[in-house]
Parts: sequence; C-alpha cells; structure tokens
Amino acid sequence: SLIGYISATCTAGLCGTVPGAAHQVAISVFWVASFLPEPMSTAAQALVARDLGGPLPSEKEVDSRNGHRFSPRRIRMLTRALYSISFSMSLSMALVTGLALTNSASLRALSSDPLVRSTIKTIAPYAMISQVFCAMSSLSEGICVGAGRVRHLPTLMVASTLLIRLTLKVVLKQELGLIGVWQSLTLFFASRVLGH
Repeated sequence: SLIGYISATCTAGLCGTVPGAAHQVAISVFWVASFLPEPMSTAAQALVARDLGGPLPSEKEVDSRNGHRFSPRRIRMLTRALYSISFSMSLSMALVTGLALTNSASLRALSSDPLVRSTIKTIAPYAMISQVFCAMSSLSEGICVGAGRVRHLPTLMVASTLLIRLTLKVVLKQELGLIGVWQSLTLFFASRVLGH
C-alpha cells in the first residue's frame, strides 16, 4: 500500500502547490488515525490461527494448546466480532479525521495558509471514507494471514496498486485535482476490501 500512498502524493504535488500542501496535511492526519485500528489485524492473525490450531483438525479433536475444540462456528463468531469492533473503531477514526480536517481551530494548527485550509476541507469526506475502508482491508488481511489463506494477497496488492496508478493517470489527464486523488485513494482501499 506504500506505493499507493506515494503515487497519490506525487499526483497531488503535480496538481499544484496548494493541493500538494493540502494533501500532505490530510495524508498525515489520515496516517496517524489509520494506525489506531491496526492492532485488530494483529489480533486477528493470532486469534484466528489459535482457533484453527494450525492444520484444520477434525471437529472432534481437541487442540492441546488452548484446550477447546475446533469449531467453524467459533471462528465465524470471532471474525464477526473482530469486524464489528474494527468497523466501530474505523468510524471513530473517520470522525476524528473529519474533525481534524474541518474544524477551524485544528486547521489553523495544521496550516497557516487559508487556501490550504479551504482545500483540505474539500477532501475531508474522502479521507473519512478511506479511513473505514483502510481499517477493513487491514483486518481482512489479518484474518487471511491467521487462517493461512495468503495465496491471493500478492495478486490483490498488485491489482489494487495498478488500479490506483491507473485512476491517478485519469485524474491527471482529466484534471480532476485533489478530489480526484482522494477518490482514487478511496477506490484503492475499497478494492482491497472487495478483493477478500
């Protein structure tokens, strides 16, 4: 996903000084908030792997490491709980992102330039939506890693990276500006969620 961020930042810079500066502020706020739901992905890796007990045992086998029976129902309940918690956290971080990028006091702290501040406000909704998709894609990848289902991950990452590169070329060609850059980022994260 780093290539996606770098591509978006380069494209924002090509849109001009003000859009480039507004993007730098928005992406910094986005990154800080996006790391807060990240532990859910790590937890998913450990908990799903624990509940699977390595290679799938039969329904009646007891996993000696954690003393419970393997249960597909238990894993479904766990993944639902993880998605529910992660979704709630991502909504909270989307609100934090939105407030930071639209509140007058926080905007003055982030930039002294009124043009940069007004430009930041125009992309806040996309940064908020991207926050939700980013957290959901991270959790989905954590669940896949925990379940040992990783064969599709390289293809998914290459496809989503190609998608953002393609959409950013359209943004430049059609002169869609910074809003187009953030729409591309939103699509990038959404494609990673849908790819699971």
